[in-house]
Amino acid sequence: MDRWKRFQFFDLKPVTEANGKSSLRVFRDFEPSCSCGGQGYLVYGDSRGVIRVLDGEMKLQNNFQAFKESVVALGQPTKYPETVFVALGHDTIEHPTLKFFAFDKKDEKGNSAEVVLRELAVTCRGGPPPPATATTLAIMPELSQVAVGTEQGTVFLVSGDVLKRPQVSILREKGFEVTGLHYLAGENIAAPSLFVVTARTVDSYFIQNRNFKVSLEKEAGGQRECSVADVASERLLVGRDKAVYRFTQDGKGICYGFDNEKRKLSYFSDYLVLVAKDTKRSDSVTLYDLKNKLIAYNQKTDSIATISAEWGKLYVVTVTGKVFELSEKDLNSKMEILKRKHMYNVAISLAASKGCSEEFIMGLFAESADHKKAKGDYAGAMADYIRTIGYKEPSYVIREFLDAKRISHLASYLEALHDKKLAAKDHTTLLLKCYTKLKVPKKLNAFISNSSNLFDVEAAIQVCHKAGHYDQAQALSERANHHAWYLRITVNDLKQPAEALKYISTLESKLKTEYMSVYGKQLIETDPESTTQLLSTLCGIKTPRDERPGGDHFLQIFLGKPKYLLQFLKSVTEQVPQQSPAVYNMLFELYLSAHLRADGKMEKEGKLSDRQLAERDANYTRAMQLLKSQQAVYDENQALVTAKTYGFEKGTIYLYEKLRLFGEILQYYMETANHKRLIRTCINFGTSEPDLWVQALKYFAEKPESCEDEIAQVLEHIEDPKINLAPLMVLQILSSHASKPFSVVKDYIIRILQAEGQAIEEDERDIERFQTETNRMRNEIDELTTKPTTFMPSRDLMLPAVHFLCKHSYHEPTIGNQTCPKCAPEYKNVLEIKEQVRQSASQHEQFFKMLESSNDGFGVVAEYFGRGILDVEAKK
Repeated sequence: MDRWKRFQFFDLKPVTEANGKSSLRVFRDFEPSCSCGGQGYLVYGDSRGVIRVLDGEMKLQNNFQAFKESVVALGQPTKYPETVFVALGHDTIEHPTLKFFAFDKKDEKGNSAEVVLRELAVTCRGGPPPPATATTLAIMPELSQVAVGTEQGTVFLVSGDVLKRPQVSILREKGFEVTGLHYLAGENIAAPSLFVVTARTVDSYFIQNRNFKVSLEKEAGGQRECSVADVASERLLVGRDKAVYRFTQDGKGICYGFDNEKRKLSYFSDYLVLVAKDTKRSDSVTLYDLKNKLIAYNQKTDSIATISAEWGKLYVVTVTGKVFELSEKDLNSKMEILKRKHMYNVAISLAASKGCSEEFIMGLFAESADHKKAKGDYAGAMADYIRTIGYKEPSYVIREFLDAKRISHLASYLEALHDKKLAAKDHTTLLLKCYTKLKVPKKLNAFISNSSNLFDVEAAIQVCHKAGHYDQAQALSERANHHAWYLRITVNDLKQPAEALKYISTLESKLKTEYMSVYGKQLIETDPESTTQLLSTLCGIKTPRDERPGGDHFLQIFLGKPKYLLQFLKSVTEQVPQQSPAVYNMLFELYLSAHLRADGKMEKEGKLSDRQLAERDANYTRAMQLLKSQQAVYDENQALVTAKTYGFEKGTIYLYEKLRLFGEILQYYMETANHKRLIRTCINFGTSEPDLWVQALKYFAEKPESCEDEIAQVLEHIEDPKINLAPLMVLQILSSHASKPFSVVKDYIIRILQAEGQAIEEDERDIERFQTETNRMRNEIDELTTKPTTFMPSRDLMLPAVHFLCKHSYHEPTIGNQTCPKCAPEYKNVLEIKEQVRQSASQHEQFFKMLESSNDGFGVVAEYFGRGILDVEAKK
């Protein structure tokens, strides 16, 4: 292991007496053969059976003869609740003895005194015959079992309540000399195991599974004190001359090539302590950090008797009686040593093994990266910078690698940022720019297609789009539901209208409306059929009412596409008739003009083919249905202009009638010389618009032709009292044109004169009747006021009697008022009529309405004069 780095992470200090000059007296006449530390004590035993105990001040606390013959091994159960030390030795040569001591007791004088808690002869019935020479000892941490090995190959187990009722059994009866016994238990071990190392073999026994044996090594074992259990790593280490071998309870593992003559193996903290023979009189002590693969300490010294650990320090006792204390440097000191040597990898590994904070370790990575960058090792520096993501500001690293030559390293850093979900928008943009500059489309595609990457999608789309990677930008925007970007790329850059329409059709209604408003014009230029179908569906009944756009929202899209606009508007109005006037106005115009278009160009009416004529007639029918529909809402004035522009006679006349523009209808027929329809118009509307007859009469009078039949028809209809056209006006109109013969009005004048004569005769008869009646009333009044009235009542009339001027008489008690019962109803009707007449005389609004609607305005005025409309006195 020459390649392992060597360090001095331990400080060596000799342990001396209080004066600091002389070595400890305790070891001057005492050469320990075994030792152990624990519970604040260092315990040493020698080959003469003596045990000496040192306290924390390295003062001798106990010194006693533990065994008659020798002390073989010492141990302390680390998890036992009381302070107990176990000593293995010989009182006789026939069998070993186990003794359990407590050193924390006091005698009567207050001095420390050893107390033997239990003494046990390690032998059992049926065991091998003596002698049995002990070689090694193993103790379960809870003191639930103790194992003893011998030179004869026997392994004794002491189980049960070891201090009170121990039970001795034999695990292994005979074989090669047992050189090491080690218990291992842990989370990763299926069951506690006892490792048995002999001079020729290595075995493990599952002590809770009927001592099931697993042979780990059958051809080689280990020497005494050359095996140790690595409790933390749950493995056994066995040292041989060529290497140190590692074993688990199931098999043999790797080895460490420490090529030297090994004398002792032990474990201290995280270090393997290896004592190897250097010369005949000296040894070397080496501490190996197996996890970090480094040598933490190496020192030559006199031949070593024992090594033990306590109080976080390692104590080495030599055969010459010298004692050395090895204390580990603190972590900061180790880090300083490693930093000075720029050995950052070792520093990082060491810090991680010591459980340092992540922040501390990341600081080491950052220093390592800065050092490598300064040396020009940009790849190594970037590898370390990547490890600092989440701790070191990314902007610092990015600035250091913005040079074009280092862009590949920068890309790897930005990739790691995204992998750890710590990338910002600018990082995504920069990474994609790196990909485009490096021309690595595979990486670009992989980055975009990786759904686990969390990054600013919009920034990525912008970079890909700007770099011309439209396919990647499209895929990314589709995956992230960036509709605006997807459609922009699909329509404008990739020219894929079908894909755009397919994508829009999957969106919700509001988004469909939004994006069809933006891209509809471009889509209809390339795929008019599909675009029209999509818009028809969007504006149709399948779309929810609150999300449904009106047809007028998309009219501008169909500019230059009248065929598809007509198809769209027909579909929309059939599905949802409640459309804006703009929709119906446009649809009406398309009905009138569709047949005139061939390949988008207007044609003249005279050049129409039979197919176009049939189409025109069908569309004219639809146009009239639209105008007459109760659901269609359109601008009547605009529709009228459209109908006149395209010469749609039926529609024009219908709209004139709807707008009550009867004069315009008359004028239209005058312009087209349609005399029959002209007269029919006057007949239909002349009663409410008498001026139509005047216009018609003037029209026929001005015609160079005689038009006698037409004039005769007009004159025949204007005689209607409802029209009440003055004969003098008629004669004036006709007389102003000398070309018209008198015969045209001869019959009219005769009829007028006859009618006037009859009217005069009727008026004279009425005058005579009214005069006669008036004279009679005056005579009656005169008689009533100047002459007495004679009453001729019936003989049956009883007195008292009441006589009325109407010549009726009644018995007074039979009537309740002063009115004639027989004449009272008639009189009452007269009074009511008079009151109504008086009230109506003050209703001026009604007067003007009657005056406006009546054909005889003079008669209305005369009637209201009679009602007293100007009777000032009555009003007062």
